[in-house]
Amino acid sequence: MIYAKINEHKAASRSRATWLAALAVVTLVAAAVTTVLLLPRTSEGSDIGGVITYRSQERDVTVRPSGEQVATRYVEPAAQATTSVQGVWIAPDATTVAFVDQTDEGTWMAVWEPSGVTRLAQLAGPDSPLLVGQDKTAARAADGVPLLAAWSPDGSRLAYGTATDGQDVFHIVESGDWSERSYGLSDGFVGELAWSPNGEHVAISSYSRDGQDHTVYVVAADGYEMTKLVDGCLIVWSPDSRYLAVHRDPYYEPGLWVFSIDGLERHQLSDEVGATALAWLPE
Repeated sequence: MIYAKINEHKAASRSRATWLAALAVVTLVAAAVTTVLLLPRTSEGSDIGGVITYRSQERDVTVRPSGEQVATRYVEPAAQATTSVQGVWIAPDATTVAFVDQTDEGTWMAVWEPSGVTRLAQLAGPDSPLLVGQDKTAARAADGVPLLAAWSPDGSRLAYGTATDGQDVFHIVESGDWSERSYGLSDGFVGELAWSPNGEHVAISSYSRDGQDHTVYVVAADGYEMTKLVDGCLIVWSPDSRYLAVHRDPYYEPGLWVFSIDGLERHQLSDEVGATALAWLPE
């Protein structure tokens, strides 16, 4: 087990230098506020809420719903690259760990807890090539299917995707008894997954083998149906768990869009093909 402790409290003096530093921070925060997007009201008149920034090529861009550009910030190419190799997935309370259990009999998704190890779905047989247990970027580089997994915010459920024997499947597992619900995918493997902040839904984007087609689905954590939302990928949840920012199909409806999770409300934030959401933060 890996234990991490974070202590972030620091005492501050009232010296002249501290006040000057605080003034500088306030100035920077005020400038940053101009680089976020205040989303429009929905057609029903309720506030969507929160603020969004998105990236397009080498720029972080802010636009209004009308398409008016508010601010642009150049991003160094080196700062755009991110790497995250996922070998294990630690639950939020750090008492349970999901991992890939490789044996002579095959490979399984498994969970470790103090009482022992529980095997979940089989990932590969003894003579089958292993799935790539990394993020989708690394998996693409290795010409494999990514093994993506994520715990719900409260650690009560584990979501992950498998692709064995030509079958693409999405799984949600209940902690404790480790009961599992599985959803077959007909248009590709799980290329992304993201839990809503309240843990009531999980969104996934399926990726076709050729990397050309992506489909966003929303699944209720305690439900049995998978709802197709829209063609798209690179999904980001709103803070209130009611909306998703989605990178749309570049050929038919390009750009960055916001959708309610029932698909009834939609807002286009940008028509740029390369626009992808970075974060959606409370105001």
